[in-house]
Amino acid sequence: MHKSDIDVNSIKGNIKPGVPIHSVRIRVGRNIDGFGFPAGITRDQRQDVEMLMKKTFENMTGEFFGRYFPLKSLKENDRKKMGENRCLFQSGNSDMIVAGIERDWPESRGIFHTKDYSFHTWVNEEDHLRMISIHEGANIPGAFEHLMKGVKAVQEAMKSVTEEAEFSVNPKLGYLLSCPTNVGTGLRASVHIDLPGFTKAGLSTLQEMCAKLKIQVRGTGGEGHSQRDATDSNFDCNFYPEGWTYDISSIHRLGVSEVQLVQTLIDGVNKLFDEDLKLQHKFVNVPLLMKGPAPPFPKIKSKDSLVAKYVTPDIWAKLGGHKTATSEFTLSKAVACAVEFENQHCGIYAGDWDSYIDFRDVFDPIIQEYHGISANAVHITDMDTSKIRGNIKPEVTVHSVRIRVGRSIDGFGLSPGISKEQRLGVESIMRESLAKLSGELSGEYYPLANMDEITRKQLVDDHFLFMSGDPNLKAASMERDWPEGRGIFHNKDKTFLVWVNEEDQIRIISMEISADVLGVFTRLVKGVREVGELVKENCEREFMVHPKYGFVHSCPTNLGTGMRASVHVELPGWTKEGLDALKGRCAQLKVQPRGTKGESGGQTGSTYDISNKHRLGYSEVELVQTMIDAVNVLYDEDIELQKKHEIYPAMPFIKSQKSLVSKYVNPGVWKELNEQVTATSSFTLRKAIACAVTFSNENCGIYAGDYESYKIFKKVFDPIIHEYHGIGPDAVHTSDMDSSMITRNINLEAPVHSVR
Repeated sequence: MHKSDIDVNSIKGNIKPGVPIHSVRIRVGRNIDGFGFPAGITRDQRQDVEMLMKKTFENMTGEFFGRYFPLKSLKENDRKKMGENRCLFQSGNSDMIVAGIERDWPESRGIFHTKDYSFHTWVNEEDHLRMISIHEGANIPGAFEHLMKGVKAVQEAMKSVTEEAEFSVNPKLGYLLSCPTNVGTGLRASVHIDLPGFTKAGLSTLQEMCAKLKIQVRGTGGEGHSQRDATDSNFDCNFYPEGWTYDISSIHRLGVSEVQLVQTLIDGVNKLFDEDLKLQHKFVNVPLLMKGPAPPFPKIKSKDSLVAKYVTPDIWAKLGGHKTATSEFTLSKAVACAVEFENQHCGIYAGDWDSYIDFRDVFDPIIQEYHGISANAVHITDMDTSKIRGNIKPEVTVHSVRIRVGRSIDGFGLSPGISKEQRLGVESIMRESLAKLSGELSGEYYPLANMDEITRKQLVDDHFLFMSGDPNLKAASMERDWPEGRGIFHNKDKTFLVWVNEEDQIRIISMEISADVLGVFTRLVKGVREVGELVKENCEREFMVHPKYGFVHSCPTNLGTGMRASVHVELPGWTKEGLDALKGRCAQLKVQPRGTKGESGGQTGSTYDISNKHRLGYSEVELVQTMIDAVNVLYDEDIELQKKHEIYPAMPFIKSQKSLVSKYVNPGVWKELNEQVTATSSFTLRKAIACAVTFSNENCGIYAGDYESYKIFKKVFDPIIHEYHGIGPDAVHTSDMDSSMITRNINLEAPVHSVR
């Protein structure tokens, strides 16, 4: 006995975020009592069915208001629009011709659709009615609910025309349709999904898996256009454009309810996607023969770049027409920066995991030359903080420490190639994951879209906000749909930060205004581990890890650890010696110097950003250790250089150039007082003026560490106090806290809320 169940609330879950689904299509068939079915219907009966349905559609209202188009008088413009929106049916099916279903074509046949084409009804095709809901994206429950509302609306409108109108239902077999394979629910729920892993493994592997999951696979052209096997040497996307996109649908109609069929499809597609990811990795060295003609060979402006060296006309002819599976990324998109700009070193970005595989003839030699590794090298990760030896020495003038890594979630495109839907999927996963962080890592997520001005200003002041406008990121298509799907998370202490959908899907950052590199690294390791666990808990996915190149990033220079560990440190001796000398020494120590305003943002005084140079070929622990050791060496050498250039002890650069500290702390005062230390708390002048040295917006910029500070450092404190308070050098403060001396109060009519 067939039982119908159309309660959408009974459906559990939906397609997981990031599953590459193009569209959802769910249809049901219905025949009307009292008329022959299309295989046996008379011409008069067919006309009567159409007349009934024309009147029915005129009574459709609200979201199901639409228009009926008879095929017999269908205009070419309407035919074209219906074809584009996948709601047109046509003659020519051999089975239907032999079965007599296409007699008198196209008379008394037509199509009804709503304004947005999301619901349409075929009249007198294989059944009297085929009611169909089509939705872009992956919302299967939404498409099912929309269909069931549409079916109900059609039934009620039909009953308003004639009370006798009923759909043909058998107590045992359910809804009766022309083809016995469709009796029962008459429902077929399907999705168009990309499955490049199964395409590599072969069509038979996909068919076997679908059979186990009680779903079926066919080509996107329909039942008569089954998918070609991409492992076939004759497979060419020029002749078969569907490529790795398949139509996956429910297989049964009878014996299971509508809800059960939809649930089976959801569960089956999610499982297929998980298996497809495994197959993509398993067949990582099996290229898909999916390409069209290559565009003309580009003019590469960055003539000295690695792209110019390795993207040759022969390579271009081989790979120029290829598109990747995950995000349809091309070699043209990958090398856009080298083509547009003249100053690129590498000049290439990956649009997805597939890019590193499909375009490996370009990426491999670039990666190996840039990172200085052999073709057989395999990256090893190690984030065991117990292996770090020592830390930055206490006497080193470090202002701050910042360590970051990038991560990418498997199954999504990387920033240059990611689709709008995938980007929103990444953000959704990250918002849910970050909200579950606890303890010192707990905080708040701030989406860039619709951000209020107060929040934006605070993030700018904290140096947390990433913004649009970087020419490289724009040329590489990373700023598409800005600022949608992007955001910033930080903890309450502002020492742990996550950027979502900037240059990488995820940038995880640990920072601190101190010299404690080990502490900052320890927090980062904890954060990376917990974020990874929460992402896996929420969407059952791992971070992308290449078997040779470690963690996958959009820029090949970041492959491996994806780590940049840096400190802002004062090096006045090296500043006198010259930037070229500092760069040369840093290269020997396997670190690199740059300005404190970023890679191209310029230098501030004698403060430098010193960071690890490498990402790939060294573990995280090795890179952090290298940075610690190098900074300690640079500092020791800086003292000797200060003496060489007769500036020892060198005064720190004061960022707050308009502050009172900048006015009254000069080289002479510094030389006299910088080695003085208070007895009470070992306070120094350097500690006292730390804010004026670190920040650019201070007014005074000085603090006292104890009573003695005002005595030992009076040459600094006294003039600052006099100017700030507007008093003379001989002024003496008099204290008076006798409340009886106050003779007046606030006017009672004044709108004062409170006093503190």
